[in-house]
Amino acid sequence: MAPRSGVPSRSFVVSRAFGPLIILSLMWRGVTRNGALAGMLTGAAVVAVWGHYGWLGLYEMVPGFIASTAAIVIFSKIGKGPSEEMIERFDAAHEEYLASHGK
Repeated sequence: MAPRSGVPSRSFVVSRAFGPLIILSLMWRGVTRNGALAGMLTGAAVVAVWGHYGWLGLYEMVPGFIASTAAIVIFSKIGKGPSEEMIERFDAAHEEYLASHGK
């Protein structure tokens, strides 16, 4: 749980910044390096600032998760897409997952 006095700890901020990236990189083959970096930085910044000011009485993980997800999608879409090699690796891992789960 987040410390409620002042700015959240670094480990708290970092752990919240990686959540959307992990989920999206497992579920969407369009995640790029720039999208990943933008999502981590945006998520960490929103969690740190929101935790410090406590706007709307809303738990900082919610806006941090939303902002990080949006940054990953936006920056992955506006930049150069993933390389063919990365798409092939994603597809191979996805096929392996489906095969191992009988789908």
